[in-house]
Amino acid sequence: MDWKGRKILIRLLLFIIFVVLYVMLLVDSGVLRIKVPKKAFGLEGKGQMGLTGKFYDLKQTPGRIGSPISLDGEHRVLKEFFEKGWDASLLDRHYFSPVNSLKATQFYIPIMHSVEAPEAFKVKKDVLPSYWVIHYKGTVTASKTTRFRFRGRGDNIMAVRFNNRNVFFNMLQDPNELLYPLFPDNQPLVSDRSIMSYGAWIDVKKGESYPMEVILSDYGGSTSFFLCIEEEKPDSPYRIVNNQTLYPLFQLKKGVPLEKHQDSMDLSSGAAVPVDTNQNVFEAK
Repeated sequence: MDWKGRKILIRLLLFIIFVVLYVMLLVDSGVLRIKVPKKAFGLEGKGQMGLTGKFYDLKQTPGRIGSPISLDGEHRVLKEFFEKGWDASLLDRHYFSPVNSLKATQFYIPIMHSVEAPEAFKVKKDVLPSYWVIHYKGTVTASKTTRFRFRGRGDNIMAVRFNNRNVFFNMLQDPNELLYPLFPDNQPLVSDRSIMSYGAWIDVKKGESYPMEVILSDYGGSTSFFLCIEEEKPDSPYRIVNNQTLYPLFQLKKGVPLEKHQDSMDLSSGAAVPVDTNQNVFEAK
């Protein structure tokens, strides 16, 4: 190969290196995102069973008029919602997804960009990915008689109401202590984000149905949510892998694949939580 041909080859290689580095930069910044399947926030389709999700944007009114909000404002909206019996009409003061067809059968959402939530509910064009809330609601049936509590982790906020009782709450921070006091039997704020906190003990009977609601909320950037269960007297001891207990993932349907974290995300808050997916305590009604 003559010198002219070598120069062309060198320029081509430099161009390829530049393109690769540029794409890596876009992915790392979140401008270019790795596609995440919609099942992270629920399954779509006729006949699906699970907790029905409804997406809210706290920054807009139902008529899509801008309504500025702060982190403290988000907490106060949720405080009123929790205090008044999880009254969905309070959230309906804000913009919400017109079609609510996602059914959640589990909550295993490794760290990903916050924009994945409005995209899953098909409102990405109408919503900036910050200060959003998803309210899941439905009925679950116990497949066994047992005493259990929820264990989980939410970025930024995860809350559970079971049988009309506030039983679980977890968030990154609660500087004004507005929300944690509303869940009195819950473990206090856990500073180590690699640890799932626990909620109140709950008794259920085989074959009986119970109303259940879940709140997921994020103020932007990255987000992640995990919800497991811990039985007081499990049928067999929970497995321990790498010094971590594998708690059963809360599931209403077996066989739903677990999501993987986005490779471009900062994993300092924990990419994923090791769980056991072979135990079902509840079924969707």
